[in-house]
Amino acid sequence: MTLKFKAWALSIAVLVALIGVMLVGLITMRDMSASDNQARIEQLLKSTYLTITQLENLAASGQLTETQAKAIATQILRENKYHKSEYVYVTDEKLNFIATPLDPQLHGTSFNEFKDAKGGSVGAIALAALNQSGGALTAYPWTSKRDGEVVELLSVAQKTPHWGWIVGNGVSSAEAHTRFWSNARWQVWICLVVAGIVGFLMLTTVRRILNDLGGEPAEVLKLVQSVADGNLQNHHEADNSSPHSIFASVIRMRESLRTVMSQLSQAVSTLHHTSEDIVARAQDSNRLIEAQGHAASRIAHTPPSNLRRKLAQLNSKPIRPANKANQPRPFRHRVSR
Repeated sequence: MTLKFKAWALSIAVLVALIGVMLVGLITMRDMSASDNQARIEQLLKSTYLTITQLENLAASGQLTETQAKAIATQILRENKYHKSEYVYVTDEKLNFIATPLDPQLHGTSFNEFKDAKGGSVGAIALAALNQSGGALTAYPWTSKRDGEVVELLSVAQKTPHWGWIVGNGVSSAEAHTRFWSNARWQVWICLVVAGIVGFLMLTTVRRILNDLGGEPAEVLKLVQSVADGNLQNHHEADNSSPHSIFASVIRMRESLRTVMSQLSQAVSTLHHTSEDIVARAQDSNRLIEAQGHAASRIAHTPPSNLRRKLAQLNSKPIRPANKANQPRPFRHRVSR
């Protein structure tokens, strides 16, 4: 497994890990967003519900007539606009709309005219949920067909104690998802950018390391161990390596060591031959000295009579010179006793 492959694998693993962390964070954020949406619509519903119950109490205490209290409540509820696409609706006990702030054309129409994706009455769904909870705050899911697509909605409703009015609110999953992704989109981009930066830095670092090494770490280690063991043969070549890399430097060192060893071997061979010549000459000198010593010893041990006899024989031999003028004198040798 090459170092580059390991770097790619590690980069992909980091990317997958970051994406996993991002997904976990997004799922957690989505759940929190759903909880926040439900808490938000419930809080808005409670605010409207408390307004109605206060007017109901005023009417019940006689401070206002029921007609005056309902008129004031209707006017306040129809102006209760807190969002450009959301509002709290109110129906009377017969499920006729009293207040729909953003859809005034619905005032006086029946909640039963609203149909879900299956064709059932949304008003009947809400009324059934309230009857099951005894008029207390309750949540109920339903579906609606909008722009040719079926979307899921979560609604909450509560019935007032005196007039029996139904106060309701809700949020669609599509709108919740839009709000969610509007906040989560930047997290996705940050995660991808961080993963890209980490991958780029890792690959760039690995590329620089490979350029400095001159090859894969295993190949460089094998070459260094080979040279350390004394193997200076040409088993590795720096074909694609940078001349300043470790791999190429070790190869140059190997070539230099091989050249030095070759020169050293030649010098040792020359010194060996020179030493052999010196030894041979010394042996010849020793033999000559020994021969001279033996000759001197024989001369020293020769008797005088024999020596005179030999000298007389030498003197008795006639010498015929080419020219009488150049005739040498007779050799006479005296031996002292």
